[in-house]
Amino acid sequence: MSNESHKIKTDVIVFGCGSGWFNYLFDEVKNEPFFHIGSTYFSPIQKGRIINCLNRIVFGNRFGDKNRTDLVARLLIKSMCNALCETFQNGAICIINRTNYLAHNPFFLKKLKSLNNHFCLVYWFTDIVEAVRRDVPNIIDICDTYYDFVITYDKNDALKYNYKYVETPYSVLRDLDCSKSEVDLFYLGKAKLDVDPGRYEKLIAIFEAARKKGLKTDFSIVDVPEEMQRYSNEISFNNPLPYHEVLDRVSRSKCILEVSQKGESGTTLRMFEAIAYNKKLLFTNSKMIDHQYYDSRIMKLLVADPHGKYDIDIDFINHHEEKNEKLASLLSPYTFISAVEKIVKGEKNE
Repeated sequence: MSNESHKIKTDVIVFGCGSGWFNYLFDEVKNEPFFHIGSTYFSPIQKGRIINCLNRIVFGNRFGDKNRTDLVARLLIKSMCNALCETFQNGAICIINRTNYLAHNPFFLKKLKSLNNHFCLVYWFTDIVEAVRRDVPNIIDICDTYYDFVITYDKNDALKYNYKYVETPYSVLRDLDCSKSEVDLFYLGKAKLDVDPGRYEKLIAIFEAARKKGLKTDFSIVDVPEEMQRYSNEISFNNPLPYHEVLDRVSRSKCILEVSQKGESGTTLRMFEAIAYNKKLLFTNSKMIDHQYYDSRIMKLLVADPHGKYDIDIDFINHHEEKNEKLASLLSPYTFISAVEKIVKGEKNE
């Protein structure tokens, strides 16, 4: 394929978090010549095994601290910024995911801009602002001080904080075999007790409803204290899965469950997976009905009765529907990158 047939014409760098789910979002554009993705310390432009090893120790998930600015970290950041400026002499759009250790590091953010002010820094909320503030209390000040633009998938946050609303992308893996149906209802996610204590009770209530209907379930709930764990012989607790394993579970399920956290109004990975792999979706957030990605053929709102009980429609889960290819194409990372480019270029043209 010639470069002329590629859709991305401006250098776009996405600083990821190194985790599998994030890299899967951009699988469709990974061969674009002007698109670049890296993990915590942006390894593609780092030179030498020693430098890479030091980077892994300082910024890796096990040893790193997202706010590290000690001498070794500063030297590595300088090395990375110099390499970025050498590789992208005309600058680039840098989209930095909120889970990246460098996203909240003032030394890195200031250093890159001071070396080449043609770099445009875009902070990307992939969770609601209130959830991010639990880990980074000064996130609003960081965004205001160091970033050129802030984007979010959540419309409420976009309006409240005057951020740019850009829908999260998702790449469809064409070789994933979704013909199996060994499980009726699949759930994977964090309990997020600190953000929404009621979310865990909803999960248990829905599990009980599925159990009552005789459905085969596959529930994995993370971050639940041992004293709060219920049905521990049937529910997997505190066992995070690599994303390729999550997709394997999705591929073998008829229906996915999404229980949104309090205050959330945007789309989620589970919604994307249902669209991409033609699975049914049960969800609890009524705002999703008004979203452009909502498809009543494969998505159904779960509403509790006055006693907090749920009733699950077995016929909905079992009835097969043809895949909505139009919705699947809307998820494309090309759409996401194009939206960010328009935001950046629109501001420059004003």
